Amino acid sequence: MTDWRFDFHPQPTMPPLAWVAVVQPGLAAVHHGASVRTAGAAFFEGTWAGPSDLSALPDATTVFGTGMVTRGDQLIAIPPSHHLECLYVARVSEVHLGDALVVSNSLPALLAATGLELDSRADYSKVFLGAVKAVWLIDEPRDGELRLRHQRFEIPTKTNPITGWYVENLVIRPNLSIGTRRRPREAPFASFADYKSRLTAATASLIANGRPYEPVVSLSGGYDSAAVAAVAGAAGTTRAVGFETARPVRHADDADSGARTAAALGLEFVARDRLAYLARSDLTEADLLASGMAGEDLIFLGLEPEIRRSIFLHGYWAGTEFAFHDRHAWQHVSPITTSGADFTEFRLRSDFFNVPLPVFGAIRTSDAPNLLDRAEMDPYRVGGKYDRPIPRRLAEEAGVRRGTFAVTKRAANVLPPREGMAAFTPAARESIARFAATQGGHAECRTRRPFSRYERGLLRAAQRLHLSPLAHALGRRQASLAHFEPRLGNLLFRWAVSVVAERYEQIERAY
Repeated sequence: MTDWRFDFHPQPTMPPLAWVAVVQPGLAAVHHGASVRTAGAAFFEGTWAGPSDLSALPDATTVFGTGMVTRGDQLIAIPPSHHLECLYVARVSEVHLGDALVVSNSLPALLAATGLELDSRADYSKVFLGAVKAVWLIDEPRDGELRLRHQRFEIPTKTNPITGWYVENLVIRPNLSIGTRRRPREAPFASFADYKSRLTAATASLIANGRPYEPVVSLSGGYDSAAVAAVAGAAGTTRAVGFETARPVRHADDADSGARTAAALGLEFVARDRLAYLARSDLTEADLLASGMAGEDLIFLGLEPEIRRSIFLHGYWAGTEFAFHDRHAWQHVSPITTSGADFTEFRLRSDFFNVPLPVFGAIRTSDAPNLLDRAEMDPYRVGGKYDRPIPRRLAEEAGVRRGTFAVTKRAANVLPPREGMAAFTPAARESIARFAATQGGHAECRTRRPFSRYERGLLRAAQRLHLSPLAHALGRRQASLAHFEPRLGNLLFRWAVSVVAERYEQIERAY
């Protein structure tokens, strides 16, 4: 028996995967899009590895989606098991609602449901870049038990703040107090064979649990996507998508197609122009900017026809197994990009599941056994700055020949904070200018000088020699390029939310 019940309200005008739950004692009124799965004691959008019953979601280690499950006197809200998306939570107290918690997988939807307003004075660039920098998938001992290093952050409004809740399950009690229910962790991997076997089985499970959505893998010429494609292919994936070129760099070829890797793995491959989104006129940049991030993944808008209603597997934020040369490297790295963390509104509208596959098994303590410590990985070390033995082994054992992938590090994303308004479509530039005028200002986004190779080398040297003032100064400049300057970041975020909020007007009328 459960002390909670759901009251479901399908909203055909909402994005297919979006939902908002207004929680009062014993009751959660859930307004949701057409693709959200509902059951008597649970609802969910996305996929996961594990038993197919939605009631088992709180016990799953690997979840790519969001929802809620009732268990006795607890209402458990489920966020993704990665740090690229989160749940949004706000506490409200109004005459027509009474005391309530509002929980959603969409920030604009939560704003619509609560009537909370964004603050025109807040430094949202700092807030959201800070969230990306803080949430690492590392357990640390606190208060006598292991906990995720960071789990939540606050988004200011004109009144009550909104909480962004990452990774761990959120427990709501009958009196509407909240707590954390620790998500189960994968056991340490005993060997590469153990890792590969469990990763492949988890991928097959999440594909099965995601039906009728079909798997599609993002594929470039680099390490992480080749490894993901190898695992996805072994689990039954047949299609891959990607871009023809990477971001141009001086004195280097910009080819970044995954066509050769796809052919080696027997995958059908479709390549698109990375800047195809610039031909659009539907203000779709708002999807990426309404996340609060910097919109680096605008290029994926050009893949929308291929990934709509799919299980979209990719190699973003490739976990501690994939990304680092040794087990201690994570302690010395601070994220300098919001790339990969801005898909939410895009995927809710376009109806696909966001699956950064390499995070499987990445949540662990810093002293847990690491595959990179094992001698069996030595044949897959090639040296140099771009050397990732685990994804290399996954790809090569699947039949991708050495020398045909991961030769040089490339990047396909755009960089709006550096490229200025040229990164946006003409329609978006006009709309942003009109919005700025209504706010008594104007939108100015100049091209900014990138962080140079010389500065990167100087920063490394300053860190190595413990020259703190110089390292801090260079670090601040590098971080400043990862997001918009405060005034523009605030304006673009509020513009994007105002555009996306139109999809949630039905929620506003519901209360």
